[in-house]
Amino acid sequence: MEEAEREALSRQLFGSTQDRMARELAGALEALTVERPLVLWLEDLHWSDLSTVDALAMLARRREPARLLVVGTYRPADVIANGHPLRALVRELEAHAQCRDLPLGFLTPTEVTHYLAARFGPPEPQAAGLEAWGRFIHGCTDGNPLFMVAMVDDLVIRGVIGEACLEEPWPAPSADLAGELPESLRQLIVDQLDRLSEEERGVLEAASVAGREFSAAWVAAALDTDVVEIEDCCEALARRHLFLFLRPAKGPTGPERRLTERYRFLHAPYQQVLSEGLPASRRRQLHRRVGASKETAFGSRSADIAAELAVHFEAARDGPRAVHYLGQAAQNALRRSASREASDLLTRAIEQLETWPETPERAQQELSLQVSLGATLSMTQCYTAPEVKRAYDRAHALCGQVGESPHLFPALFGLFRFEITRAELQGAPPLAERLLRLAQAQPDPLLLPAAHAALGATLFHLGKPAAARRQVEQGLRAYDRHQRRH
Repeated sequence: MEEAEREALSRQLFGSTQDRMARELAGALEALTVERPLVLWLEDLHWSDLSTVDALAMLARRREPARLLVVGTYRPADVIANGHPLRALVRELEAHAQCRDLPLGFLTPTEVTHYLAARFGPPEPQAAGLEAWGRFIHGCTDGNPLFMVAMVDDLVIRGVIGEACLEEPWPAPSADLAGELPESLRQLIVDQLDRLSEEERGVLEAASVAGREFSAAWVAAALDTDVVEIEDCCEALARRHLFLFLRPAKGPTGPERRLTERYRFLHAPYQQVLSEGLPASRRRQLHRRVGASKETAFGSRSADIAAELAVHFEAARDGPRAVHYLGQAAQNALRRSASREASDLLTRAIEQLETWPETPERAQQELSLQVSLGATLSMTQCYTAPEVKRAYDRAHALCGQVGESPHLFPALFGLFRFEITRAELQGAPPLAERLLRLAQAQPDPLLLPAAHAALGATLFHLGKPAAARRQVEQGLRAYDRHQRRH
């Protein structure tokens, strides 16, 4: 449009009422759709002004023929939080069958990968290493399109990913990136939080400590308030699609046998921003209260949720209970053959102990953990890994501090296995002989077969097969297969 035409149109429209402008728009759209259909696409209607909402209402209610389809996008959470008039309009139009509200689901990992492929252009996403990034970004954003785009933009700006995947595959995503939220995404969540009441924000902060999915009872314990008040607040937030949704629980939630509702944060970044925004002392206090409440509720079954309790008491800086539950969580992991997870848990427990003063109680706890760590590292790495020897060496030294201990045999056996596997035929024989003497002095019948087997293996490698056979036969005679079938 030329400048003169714009000025003429401005003079013509000067002083026009809102109703006239709406009629002019409707007339223009009817004229445009006489010969062909028209699709009118409006984005981000949660930011629209009142005139736009009125225009939409007029177009939807108008009975004159027009081959027109209006498609609008909006974020329900923002519309509800801001009390935007679009919400009332959508409800009214739905009631009169004049519009359809189509909630968009979250993207799947495959769809995130397709987005990356379309944006960065590799001919084969698998060859470019995008599948791993698709799964990683989906895990960080739950497939929320807005969060996903913000995270991808941030990774590009930081140079972590980029256009280079056309020439060479991207490197595998690092686990360290999972906790680094883009500043734009963080600010978006902070803006949403600022619209909440003080009570609502306090409930969400405590919930962020309780976990991604939580019971109202845990939040009530953290805030030392009535559980009914927490449920009322959470249900109101869930109804408004703000931060939470209600997750139905089948019957009583946990051993406490209280029928409290369960909720889940809509997206992991919500929980992360809320938790990180808490002052350190407040966060520790909430973790301590939530952990103590869960511990009391589960009672004798607290070992079932040892990993959860360890997280709470670590964050609360409650060393004794953190070490206790880290050890239990490691045993749980070993029972399901998750050896790598178990070694990480045991290492965390030992690191906690290193901050304690040196006492007999600390030495006893560390001894048990070091023996378990040595056995676990033997499975995740190998018998001859330096870390394995360090764990058993430390356990052996601790046996000297605490005196007689049932952990001495497994510590010596671990050291023997390290030496014999490395074919260290000078260090293995004295260890095997010591194991046999120790087993003969112990009441545990399982130790004797193991000691004879160790000595037999040593003699065999020393070129003494007859002596080795005698040791193995003695071990077999000492072994009761009916009592020890496992």
